[in-house]
Amino acid sequence: MYVTELDQAKSLDLDLGAGRQAYVLCMEGSVSVTGPHGETRLDRHDAAEAVGPSKMTFTGADAEAAHVLVVEMKGNGEGSRFG
Repeated sequence: MYVTELDQAKSLDLDLGAGRQAYVLCMEGSVSVTGPHGETRLDRHDAAEAVGPSKMTFTGADAEAAHVLVVEMKGNGEGSRFG
């Protein structure tokens, strides 16, 4: 489980290994998530699911800091759900 606070234009990378999946929840603010799915903006209370292997970059999207929660676990074989 990962938790971060990202100010506007500050970025953080997450490498999700093969056979892993992650649930992403934007708790406050807005965050841009870039990865194999393209780029998706998550606003307060938006969520998404990612499946590895993939590299994702989280970037604060607004002047208000973004609070993001990522729960990583063993994958279930389904595809990512962004957008």
